[in-house]
Amino acid sequence: MKIAKLPKPERALDPQYIKKLDIKSYDADNLYPQNVRNIVAASKTGSGCLDRYCDYLEGRGITSEALAGMAVNLNGEKLADLHALVAKDLATFNGFAIHVNYNVDGKIVDMHHVPFENVRLVEPDDAGIIRMVALHPDWTGTETRGGKQIKINKDTVDYIDVFNPDPVIVLSQMVEAGGPQFYNGQVLYYSREGHLQYPFATFHAVLTEMSTDEGISNVLNRNVRNNFLPAGAFVRLKGSGAPFTGDGVTEDHYTDDDSYDEDLMALQGDMEAVNIMDITVESKDDVPSFINMRGNNYDAEFTNTANETKDCIYAKFGQEGWLAIRNGKVGFSGTLVADVERDYAKRQLKTQAAMTRAYRSILLYWSQPLPEEATIDALTIVPLVDLTTPNA
Repeated sequence: MKIAKLPKPERALDPQYIKKLDIKSYDADNLYPQNVRNIVAASKTGSGCLDRYCDYLEGRGITSEALAGMAVNLNGEKLADLHALVAKDLATFNGFAIHVNYNVDGKIVDMHHVPFENVRLVEPDDAGIIRMVALHPDWTGTETRGGKQIKINKDTVDYIDVFNPDPVIVLSQMVEAGGPQFYNGQVLYYSREGHLQYPFATFHAVLTEMSTDEGISNVLNRNVRNNFLPAGAFVRLKGSGAPFTGDGVTEDHYTDDDSYDEDLMALQGDMEAVNIMDITVESKDDVPSFINMRGNNYDAEFTNTANETKDCIYAKFGQEGWLAIRNGKVGFSGTLVADVERDYAKRQLKTQAAMTRAYRSILLYWSQPLPEEATIDALTIVPLVDLTTPNA
């Protein structure tokens, strides 16, 4: 079959031009990062895999302890602190952003992590070049300050030049801004999708599975909380001697009102299961009897879906080894676990190198003397586990 005849998939991202803000939206609603964060946070499997990915991407920090412990802004934030935030954004969104400020000599005086979900790209100019990014603390428009919502308009959006540490460029931007006191610095915007491109989340292909994972959890929760019924109901003639005594019934329980529906509803759920419901009847022809009650349990019906969902999510994160160990598909041993950990740590080296290059590109223009030269080796990220094979 010709590929042109295959069903056309929907566009994964649908950016729009928002004229009133002069930006290219991050998906049709401009909330792709926010939507992604909400989906993964609601998935127990997805959030677990993402936490592990974050840990391995951050590793044990920067090789040079002197550089790692260096304060990088007036808030006293260390480079190691910034690295942890950058690694988390990179693991989640496949991108990160760092804001830098300059002195009058065109040297960098400080840098701050910028939450990646707060950054949007300004529309390219006539030459097709994106020269600025737009920052806003909450693109959903729900955050408040001083009891008032932060509106989304040009007055509340900061437009910052993209990172270019060339002193000639920096000084020209200062002049254009009206002087150093009006200059807002630059933002280093990194995307694994390409230069100044909106990236897809690392786990974009399994967002549907993560949403399914949340749905399965909701159904199982409702099954436990609402579906379980009393063990049974003892039906007897009204006023005929002492009632049946069993689990949950220790005293007379005669009722004259028609409250069966309310009583049955009150006895559903995990906290009321296996109680005995006492019911009285009016007619002498009705013989006292015990009626078993059993609700439908849907756990087994969701097993296949749950397993398939979990397999897809683990696979997208490249964490099949841990899933196999968890499911007992392979033997459990210290050597096996070490092999899985070492293999996963090796997979992060290429991505970690991108963070190293970003830090170095900033520190090469640092205004103050560094505690150690900002070389690639000094800024290399130490893997979370030892990559050397024992007895190799």
